Amino acid sequence: MIYKYAKQLFLFEKRAIQKSEKLALKAGELDSENPKILRLLADICIRQNNHLDAIKHLEYAARLQFYDDECTGKTRAKPFFMIGKCYEHLAHKNFYSIQAYKKCLELDQSHHQASFRLAHILNEVDEGLHAIKYFDNALKVMPDYTEAHFGLMEANVDHVSEKGEAAMKHYQDKYVHE
Repeated sequence: MIYKYAKQLFLFEKRAIQKSEKLALKAGELDSENPKILRLLADICIRQNNHLDAIKHLEYAARLQFYDDECTGKTRAKPFFMIGKCYEHLAHKNFYSIQAYKKCLELDQSHHQASFRLAHILNEVDEGLHAIKYFDNALKVMPDYTEAHFGLMEANVDHVSEKGEAAMKHYQDKYVHE
């Protein structure tokens, strides 16, 4: 009951973040192994730009869900996606974000946002050939994902010169209408 009230406050009352946090911490004391409470605490930490604490809550939730037979791959993947997003806000973003997004995709290959974010980071660190694979994966899951189309074009142009023309054709076919 406390968890539900804390979540409602978090979702609908932007100014009530401290009250929501207090209630979520109380709910966590009552049920310390509830992944939903841990994810809510992580969401609160993220809203407060406290990404390190959010990562701690998410890692614990991921461990709990890993051993829960009722959790699906999608449910198990979500904390890793959120961990990757948190690391993008920190100094060590590339290495740890890459690892988190890969773990997310290992659990749920259809997570198009994880594919896109992973591809974007790989492209930033000059791993364009690997980025292309993940941009393609994002587009297989969500064919109209505009940002993935642009990312794929950029990766092709920047890292595979012989595919530069193919990238430009992809862009023109998708976005240039005469």
